[in-house]
Amino acid sequence: MAVLAFFAQMQGQKALMKILSGAKKQAENPGKGLRRLGEEIITESVKITPIEFGRLRGSKFVRQVSRTEVQIGYGVDYAIYVHEVPATHKAPTTWKFLERPAKARFNKTPIELANDPVLRDLVNFDRL
Repeated sequence: MAVLAFFAQMQGQKALMKILSGAKKQAENPGKGLRRLGEEIITESVKITPIEFGRLRGSKFVRQVSRTEVQIGYGVDYAIYVHEVPATHKAPTTWKFLERPAKARFNKTPIELANDPVLRDLVNFDRL
């Protein structure tokens, strides 16, 4: 099983809150924004997930663990091996199919992050 967890108090959000002077505490329901973020990342992940029979792609999940935590991943036993072992796959599929979209989602400038509609759901801004 390959799982990636998103926490409302994750390190990236703390850095974002330091960068943006007007950032307040989390919105009243951070889980809604976190789930939406998880759904967007898993949607991008499926596009590059290797496919042979479809079981791996079919096992994708977004799980709301609590108000402040969402897990995304793939539920078949071999998912971790396909994800972690460098192998040649037919383009556009690739290994690290869960990690790459997650990193791409947060590899933005502070202004791009501040203007991201999903992240704006997670943080309430007075001013930028």
